[in-house]
Amino acid sequence: MGSLAAFSLFANDMRQVKKSTKRRGKKLRRGFLKGWEKVDERDGYVSNLGRCVDLKECKLIGLKSHDCHVFMERLIPIAFKELLPNFVWGVITELSMFLHDICSTVLKYSHMEKLERDIPIILCNLERIFPPSFFDSMEHLLIHLPYETKVGGPVHFRWMYPFERFLYHLKKKVKNKAHVEASIVNAYIVEEVTTFASYYFEPHVRSKRQRAGRNEEGPIDPNLTSVSIFNYLGRPSGPCKERYLTGQEWLAAHTYILLNCPEVDAYFEIFQNFYSGLSTQEFNTFCDNEFAPWFKTYIQGNQAHVDSELLFHLSWGPKAMVRTWPVYFINGYNFHTQEYGMGKATMNSGVCVQSSSDGAACNDFYGLLDEIIEVEYPGPEIRVVLFLCRWFDPIRGMKVHPQYNLVEINHKRLYKRYEPFVLAQQAIQVFYASYPSLKRDKIDWWVVCKTKARSKIEERWQENAYQQNEVVNTFQTHEYHIPILRDPSGVVIPIDTSEIHQNDDDDEDDDDDDDDDDDDDDNEEGDDDHDHDDDEDDNFDFSC
Repeated sequence: MGSLAAFSLFANDMRQVKKSTKRRGKKLRRGFLKGWEKVDERDGYVSNLGRCVDLKECKLIGLKSHDCHVFMERLIPIAFKELLPNFVWGVITELSMFLHDICSTVLKYSHMEKLERDIPIILCNLERIFPPSFFDSMEHLLIHLPYETKVGGPVHFRWMYPFERFLYHLKKKVKNKAHVEASIVNAYIVEEVTTFASYYFEPHVRSKRQRAGRNEEGPIDPNLTSVSIFNYLGRPSGPCKERYLTGQEWLAAHTYILLNCPEVDAYFEIFQNFYSGLSTQEFNTFCDNEFAPWFKTYIQGNQAHVDSELLFHLSWGPKAMVRTWPVYFINGYNFHTQEYGMGKATMNSGVCVQSSSDGAACNDFYGLLDEIIEVEYPGPEIRVVLFLCRWFDPIRGMKVHPQYNLVEINHKRLYKRYEPFVLAQQAIQVFYASYPSLKRDKIDWWVVCKTKARSKIEERWQENAYQQNEVVNTFQTHEYHIPILRDPSGVVIPIDTSEIHQNDDDDEDDDDDDDDDDDDDDNEEGDDDHDHDDDEDDNFDFSC
């Protein structure tokens, strides 16, 4: 009876452990899905993941193949950072970055060799965490991807996404389900004929071939000539409004334009030499208030020695009346003001400006776009588009992961210095995502997701970005110390491993005996082959 009661108590404990583990797993899944339901990605980056969340069944449904591709490469480090232990999160983050580097548009042979050395360590770390049933041929395939990339080149020329999109295009042409193939063929022939005929239309006739791309900047205006940083190619969209700049905004915009105009660099050096005795902080404050008036006085006082008409027009400052729009297309990006993007499923108001050319993420400025302003100077069509942004504090409000270069921003800490403007052509678009978490300690922190411009192949990011142009090794793969995985309820079931070790020793002895027999056989066969080769050498006809 005692043993029966003990067994009953043990079975009851095991049922309680199973229930608690199940409840904890469901709680983690719900925390992940609730956090991911609120993520707003950039326009055209991925489909609306919020519609793929099923909180009732605690699962993701309806994901496309490209959504899974983006999730594996870019979103896994963000999704599980606050939900999993650090050693588990670190391993799957390294796996995600491995897939991300393999899919880069420009690859370095030396970096592919490093990935070929690192991927076995990553898989070994995975084997220490996940059960054996998790691993099949697909996980083993990762071993061969670096070599395949070295032989075949970038994966963009070999993967299936273009063909899948084309098949989707063909399936939309099906009108008669009784004759699917014939329906597709007839519709495709009509499309080919109309496309061919559109090349002979008059220029003013609009056709599908002439339709602008999704983030295209628009046609070049022949009446505007690009001069220095002015009249840069871009396309506004939405209702246009006019307003007057305040005195503080006018001075800040004018000073920023002067400091970023290459033609003014020589005069800025003269201004620096005049006030070289000031400290860095004092000079920055003095420059914000006094450089624009000094520049006007200097240019107009030395007008006879100034050959550039542009500098004379710049010295007067911009007009107080400006035009604003809620949407602007430039450099392959689609920027929205934060007010215009409220309530949308996408986030196109994230702005990043690189403060140096070394590619360090800690030197970048991140913010939100509040207003799109076109400033005009007196003279022959001198215009420039500025973004009025709300910047986050790059010192107290930003953290960069030392190993994986993940950038976190505290959106409650703002940059104190009044420098809200940036040239539209300098801005790079990012979007911010919050960590899915069961706690509230990360509620003020956002993760920066850096993206590549649509339909652009120029290099814009030196560090890791989604389908970036250049692979940069930003992390060092190492073997993690995986602790013993224990049951959360403290139940420990001892296993007698003495028989297993005894069987392993017996198998090793048998293998040694078999190896000795094989060596004897190989020696005998080797002697026979050697004699046979000697006979062939003797009978070989050198006249051939």
